[in-house]
Amino acid sequence: MAARSYDWGEYVSDNGNVYVCKLELNTRIQGGFSDAAPPPAGSPWPWNTKDLRHVTGRSEDGKSGRLPVASPTDPLFRDGGNWIDHEGTEYTVTGAHGENRASSHLGG
Repeated sequence: MAARSYDWGEYVSDNGNVYVCKLELNTRIQGGFSDAAPPPAGSPWPWNTKDLRHVTGRSEDGKSGRLPVASPTDPLFRDGGNWIDHEGTEYTVTGAHGENRASSHLGG
């Protein structure tokens, strides 16, 4: 298996703040995250992607997948569609889930 590379991307929170988060490169691209510079030390940013808005999907062979998306205006989040993960598996969107800020690193 090839080594995975990671990159920084901008996440637009529902509260209007823009956060910088570290994502697997394919996830950043497929989720519509703009390229971003690493945040300055001490900056607030989501430490993981579990609380970010995301879409869920299913592959043809029944595998479940989850993809964080950068903005509520992202076509995958708004309209559905397909995405391909870092292993080359294609998923069809089955649901869109808003962010969970109240109990997350994104704040309340």
